[in-house]
This record gives sequence, structure tokens and C-alpha cells, in this order.
Amino acid sequence: CERMMSLRTEVEALLSEPLEPRVTAHLLLFLAFAAGSEMDLEQMKVRLEEALTLYREVGDIRNVATCLPSLGMLLLIQGDSERAAPLFEEGLLLQRELKYKTVVYFSLMGMAGVAALRGQPARAARLFGASEALREDIGLSVTPVANAYYDYESYVGAARAGLSEEAFNAAWSEGRTMSPEQAVEYALSAEDTSPRAIPEPHVAAPGSLTPREEEIALLIA
Repeated sequence: CERMMSLRTEVEALLSEPLEPRVTAHLLLFLAFAAGSEMDLEQMKVRLEEALTLYREVGDIRNVATCLPSLGMLLLIQGDSERAAPLFEEGLLLQRELKYKTVVYFSLMGMAGVAALRGQPARAARLFGASEALREDIGLSVTPVANAYYDYESYVGAARAGLSEEAFNAAWSEGRTMSPEQAVEYALSAEDTSPRAIPEPHVAAPGSLTPREEEIALLIA
């Protein structure tokens, strides 16, 4: 849209100026999601990687965790679950402390896709159930852009095909009963086991976006 093009031009102009690394990373993150809104997924990947590198350098853990699931989703498009999984897992490990539910949701969806590609239908169904419950809890609506680079129907179909209808529904329902903390632990577990309660750490979340940066991110979403 015209507003998006205007913002993108403004941001690209700013990148030619000397800026603090954190500011540059925020601008790159905006350009990544702007590219995603136009389905330029290769440019989105490049900008996300650049932003992630800078966020790591400045120790901005919250925004590292924001970049990780988006990069993982782009790898899932290519069917590369082996490279995608560590990105989702790292994001979930950080979110055990940060508790940014939107990022948890996308990371759980990513791990569900990974499980489906790896031929783990019960695990995929539980993770889909857990992510669905979390999405409903936070009132998140999935945008067309998100749907465009996450093959939800195929992943769910693969999980459903690997189980009886009764087993699939039972696994999905089990996932829906998990708390966000239990879902994160389950997604990070090496074995396809039921979740168990975990302690909740209390760590401050550094490096959050400014109000203006959050406004830009919401415009993309």
C-alpha cells in the first residue's frame, strides 16, 4: 500500500546514516516484515538475518527471540526442518524467561510443522492443539501473510494421516489442556512425552521496541 511504500522509503533512507546498532536492527526488522508483506521471502530472510546478527551483538534478547521463529518459518517453506528446529527451540528457550506469548505461539506452530515433517504425528497434533489454545487466549488473528508462508493445512493433514481419527483428536485435545509453560517444555523435550509442570523464572525483558517501532510493526501485521 502507499503508506507502506512511504515508510519503507523513509526507513531505507535512514539506513544510509550513521546509527546505533540497535536502531539499525529495528529498521532492518521493519524492512524484513515489509518484504514479507509483499511475499518477497528471500529479501525478508536477508533482512531478518541482518537484524538478528545486530540484536545478538547488542544483547537484545527480546528481539533475538522475535527474529528466530520468522527465520524458522522461512526454512520450513523449503522443507528444511533440521535447520528450522534449532531456531524455534532457541526462541522457546528465551521465551521461558521473557514470556512474550505471540512469539511463543509462532514458535509452537513452527515446532508442530517440524514434527509433521519428521513423521511425528502425535507430537504435531499436541503442539497444534497447544498453539491453538494459546492463540485463542491472546486473541491473535492469523494474517494472510502468515498463512502464505506456513502450510498449515498440509502439516495438519500429515499429522492426521499418521493417526487414527480418535488418536488424532485425543492428542489435539491433550495439547489444548497444556499451559503455555507446559507447551514450551513439551516442544523442547527430546522425547514425545506428556508435559510436566515447570517453575516460572522471573527475568527482565531487555531491548523492547519503542512505541513508534511497535506501531510500525503493527502496521505490518
